[in-house]
Amino acid sequence: MTKVTSIHAKKNMNCVLYQKSNPICRLTVDNNGIFQSIDEIYDKERLPIRLDSANLLESFCIWWKYYTIPVNRDSIRIGLEKLGNISPEELKYLGAGFNLANQYWVQTEDTQYTWEEYNLYENGFSNYIGDAIFNHTPYYSPNSLTLKQNFSPDTSLNGMLKKRWVTLNHTPFLLKGSSRYDQNVFNEVFATSLYEKLGVPHTPYDLVFYHGEIYCACPCQTNRHTEIISGAELFSRYSDMKVSYNGYCEIMKKLNVYGNNILDAMNYVDVLIANTDRHLGNIAVLHDIDIDVYEHMPIFDSGTSLFCDTSLDYIDFADFSNSYRSFTNSFVKDTEVLNYVSEMPYLTSFDYMECVEQYMKLITQYANMKPSRMLQLAKGVCVRYNALQVQIGLTSPTYQIEEIEIAHLIESVRQQIQTIPQIERNPSKFQFITNHSGCCQPHFSQDERQ
Repeated sequence: MTKVTSIHAKKNMNCVLYQKSNPICRLTVDNNGIFQSIDEIYDKERLPIRLDSANLLESFCIWWKYYTIPVNRDSIRIGLEKLGNISPEELKYLGAGFNLANQYWVQTEDTQYTWEEYNLYENGFSNYIGDAIFNHTPYYSPNSLTLKQNFSPDTSLNGMLKKRWVTLNHTPFLLKGSSRYDQNVFNEVFATSLYEKLGVPHTPYDLVFYHGEIYCACPCQTNRHTEIISGAELFSRYSDMKVSYNGYCEIMKKLNVYGNNILDAMNYVDVLIANTDRHLGNIAVLHDIDIDVYEHMPIFDSGTSLFCDTSLDYIDFADFSNSYRSFTNSFVKDTEVLNYVSEMPYLTSFDYMECVEQYMKLITQYANMKPSRMLQLAKGVCVRYNALQVQIGLTSPTYQIEEIEIAHLIESVRQQIQTIPQIERNPSKFQFITNHSGCCQPHFSQDERQ
């Protein structure tokens, strides 16, 4: 098998950026995996959408780094040490940039591999990199591995929470952890259940055991034909648009993407669960690069919500004056986000309480969380729902949770805490606790592709 040639062997090297089997441009890269120049463009139309013709190299480096592991991710430094103190940039370059977000990759001047032979959608991917950066084992140098062993989508994963890709029944699943109060993964599953009730396209998250720890997992939302284009990338291409919700909607019109009910539902649920992280990287479209068709990407990344990083003393579930990132990288208030909604979704108290009860059951059984926080969450999610319904003018019993229902929920949670022991962490490699992923809808029908 072909061995990787260390990029430290030469000061600078030439490489070619491809989209699938199509060469796009020739570049020069240094011995740290940093691109130094774009030397020749072969196919301007296939350049990544984020690139700015006036600042081509700078915008290319920003785009490439966007799909690179951030050095301040939770525990990533330990993982990089396990890989011989390699940088995220060099790690991605050694893996040729193959990923599960788009079909771009690079080929060095001393290799001759092909998209058909190595793309991760049809050929699978190595677990060596994921094991090192996620599980912190084993210790080895990527330069000692065969070429294919370095081909891992984990080298292109952005975001601050601990995460990695695994394969189950030939389907890639993204695993993601929680932050300080062990709440994010449960919030993702809760949001999934809400979107199921509202009947809008969403990325389904499930609660899973992985090597004895609790994570959430979602199936890959792309395939060999489709790429993810984030809101940040779209605003870079359409720089004349103001970075705002209205600006985003105008871009959707230019791309012939319609059906804003998905955006209405996302904004409603974001306010309902106090999602603080709907920045431009957590809003996206799917682009079929073969037929040049765009559609809304199913809603994803709702875990940084329900005050998951806030201590108990500072939580007020009924407060709608907080400022969050929503369709911008600056901050807007809850009430402003509600103004985005053109057709308000209707989530009845009955539907909502079904989701809440399942959410709290999962937390009491599996979360590493203090009982006082569990009880405050049980009450808080009900208080916030009622307060939001009043904000939007839904005050009938159908849309309000009665005090007696809230009291019953809190008592039920208290009993679960006292009488139901937390489930022992299963040491098996991978096991689903919930099963939402069966609701994932296919994108782009075969008829449309033909």
